Amino acid sequence: MAFISMFFVAIFLIVVGIGLFNLIVGIVLDIIWGVRKKKDKKIYVAHKVFAVILTVLGVLLGIVPLAALGVFVGVSKYNDYAEIKDIPEEDRVYINSDYSIPENGFDFRGDHYVLVSDISPQVSHEQFNETVIGTFIDEYNNHQMIYSVDNSFGTLALDVQYYSGLYIKESEADRFVSYYENEAPLYCQVVFDPAEYSHNIVENIDSDHVRTLVDKIDNEGYNYSYSESIDSEGYLYFYSTDDLCCIDISFYEGEDGLIVTHLSNRLVLDGEDEAFIRGLTSEFD
Repeated sequence: MAFISMFFVAIFLIVVGIGLFNLIVGIVLDIIWGVRKKKDKKIYVAHKVFAVILTVLGVLLGIVPLAALGVFVGVSKYNDYAEIKDIPEEDRVYINSDYSIPENGFDFRGDHYVLVSDISPQVSHEQFNETVIGTFIDEYNNHQMIYSVDNSFGTLALDVQYYSGLYIKESEADRFVSYYENEAPLYCQVVFDPAEYSHNIVENIDSDHVRTLVDKIDNEGYNYSYSESIDSEGYLYFYSTDDLCCIDISFYEGEDGLIVTHLSNRLVLDGEDEAFIRGLTSEFD
């Protein structure tokens, strides 16, 4: 990406350089034209043609791109200013370098926030909601927006522009992760063909059963290598109702019955576990 950007910058500079050179030559020819005309001296047609062509090319290739760049930079700076002008001073966090948040977190509204990387918000989902509440500003006046993310844990969770993961109050970070790993209510998305976007949603599921089953797969399941061929019939994506976390398993019919897989483990189901999974998928078969 950096190489492509440098390539286009080089092309831009070359074009502008050629344009400015043509413009200078054209202006010189225009001046000579004017001087000779004032002295009633003969002006050759070729002189007039080259003066006009080089001047026009110089303006088109040299002045117009620079003017367009100036307008673009001006508009960009105005948009940057407009984006943060209504954010109060107490909601602005100043950092020392370009787009660099301290590794140990940052202070915001009197609390210290740390990165919780184990939580992966599903930003494209309908239940994921966030609102601008602050901004980072670095020493070059670049800024990144700070968003408040709706969450069922009931705390102020921060999402920072260009960064993955959430920032949570340091005093609540461990409880926040534990909540989403063990307590947050879930809903299920049933997918039979990953190539096609699916809206097969099951709500009000037994979230505890989901987590118990996943633990059973991990602890009691048969470990297989990724080189083994497994033809999954479908996938179950269990999202928290605020779309801040996801647990996924796949399922297929094997010789011994219904088999589910999670990470590198698979387990043959029976009893309540089998009935639970079949109940989630049966209405979409």
